[in-house]
Amino acid sequence: MLRWISKSGTFLQFAIFIVIMSAFWIPAFVNPSPAVIKSSDGPLFTLLVSWLKHTAGTVSVALALSLIVLQAISLFYVFQANGFFGRSNFMPALIILVTYSWNADFQTLHAILPAGIFIILAIHSIMVMYGKQEAYRQVFTAAFSIGIASLFYLPLAYLLFLIWFSFITYRISTWREYAISIIGFRAAQFSDGSKRITPTGRQLTPDSSIQSEPKTGETCVPYCAWLA
Repeated sequence: MLRWISKSGTFLQFAIFIVIMSAFWIPAFVNPSPAVIKSSDGPLFTLLVSWLKHTAGTVSVALALSLIVLQAISLFYVFQANGFFGRSNFMPALIILVTYSWNADFQTLHAILPAGIFIILAIHSIMVMYGKQEAYRQVFTAAFSIGIASLFYLPLAYLLFLIWFSFITYRISTWREYAISIIGFRAAQFSDGSKRITPTGRQLTPDSSIQSEPKTGETCVPYCAWLA
């Protein structure tokens, strides 16, 4: 990948990415915060946090940074694959990094981070859907991905309307796509096995390794701003 970056003309942007990441996240590793839990977290994130409950705070910070870098690279490739830029442009990755990193209270693991991976997959499927007459597979993939994302952060379920809005934009008027999107979304809900593992279905009680909602009163919603 480094060889490709050096040849594609994005080396300066990649260097800026590394500098910004270091400036934001080195202090987070020096003074690590535990994972953030909120009342809007889904069952899969609750399960993930339960696995990390007895680990050091640096594990949550390292996992958070890894997910951010993965999302940044994934979004970069999605934009390149769909021809959004005439030449290689690392700007989407920079936007992802800054959006997730600007608030020190959230420089650790929170529900949007794992959910964002599936949102990017859904966005890619919606982009590929354009111009296809029977994009059933893409519709199902997008809806299923949004369904999985909502199992990490519940409010993301409303992004199902994004798929329906895309149908209007793409002038898709048949009922099959709408039905498939609902089936794909519900299939993700039925595939969730975390409730059987944690039968109480309640949020974890904050302890020394889990951070409750930040005192600032902020939610995770601003960290989906890159969707715009």
